[in-house]
Amino acid sequence: MKTFIAIILNKIAVVGKILYEENFIEITAESLTEANKFIKEYTKKQNFDYKNVDGQLVKNRFYKIIDVNEVLFEKPENHVRELYSRHFKNIEAYKIVENL
Repeated sequence: MKTFIAIILNKIAVVGKILYEENFIEITAESLTEANKFIKEYTKKQNFDYKNVDGQLVKNRFYKIIDVNEVLFEKPENHVRELYSRHFKNIEAYKIVENL
């Protein structure tokens, strides 16, 4: 078995406001194909409604699978393990998303 990381986005709506939630999901699978199958099944469970502590209706909806990839290193080195990396060409666009 191998370990994979999936990144998914959910769209969350409450009282007319919309947020997007980025989730990093760990998957154990035999192959990338199987990992993709598992994350697609998982995303089907991401569509639900609930009331927050203020009694407001919150709608959580699956939005998109961003990526699925095998973890970079299976074992930690000096108590640290790098799981995932990605590269950007436009740091200004990244700064907008990440509020840097």
